[in-house]
Amino acid sequence: SNIQLNGKPLGEDIFNEPTVLVPHKYKSDENSIKEYIKQEYYRLMNYDQFYKIPGEEKSIDKFNVVYIDDDSTVKVNTENGFSDMTDPIIIVDTGDFGGLYYLDSLNRRCLFFQMESREEFSSLLAEYNFEKLVTAGTLLTPYLMQLENVKFVLKTLTMFTIVFMVSLLFILYISNYVDIVVNRKRYAAKEILGFSHFRTLKNRYIFWGIELIISGVLTVINYYFACLFAIILIDYIFCELLYRVYILNSLYEIEKGA
Repeated sequence: SNIQLNGKPLGEDIFNEPTVLVPHKYKSDENSIKEYIKQEYYRLMNYDQFYKIPGEEKSIDKFNVVYIDDDSTVKVNTENGFSDMTDPIIIVDTGDFGGLYYLDSLNRRCLFFQMESREEFSSLLAEYNFEKLVTAGTLLTPYLMQLENVKFVLKTLTMFTIVFMVSLLFILYISNYVDIVVNRKRYAAKEILGFSHFRTLKNRYIFWGIELIISGVLTVINYYFACLFAIILIDYIFCELLYRVYILNSLYEIEKGA
């Protein structure tokens, strides 16, 4: 979260009493906001009574309204994970709400805090006598399921990447091998006649040049296309190695008609 007051991070001293954080842009609607917040405080403080649990009715007549900087953000949990909410109106929780509100918030994944381990979480639940109502495993199950889904997707992508890379290497090797073998005598004749290496493979070099230009343009648009340079390099290496093995190192056999 990035909540600021006059360009500075919000101090924790304002959290000692009921407080509402309101973006400065809504100051003109102060009366409407106060009326709504008063009703919301009443609902949260008497949360247990809505579930027919006996208790003393509570109300609040005075609370602080702190105007924070516009464009302040706070982390919220959505179906797609955490995201930033801009210019939120925030009721600061000072521990005065009904107990069931916190329990419901836990079950609905609306209450978040950071722990080092599940055991520490379980100890915290036991400390506040929640261990018979909820368990750490139950509360963490939705997150663990999301984590398992992410792990499955990552494993699938990893396997796909491996298969793709092996297939790509095979295709590049076979295409260069077929070209060298089919044109073996023609390439050898040019080498014997003294043609330069570049002139012999002129068409190849022109094709690689065009590929490099296209890859450069695509990389400017999206840097992910930079991987195309690696593919072109591998293609070049295969071509040069196979040319050396089947042409340059076998000129004598080719000249004899082998």
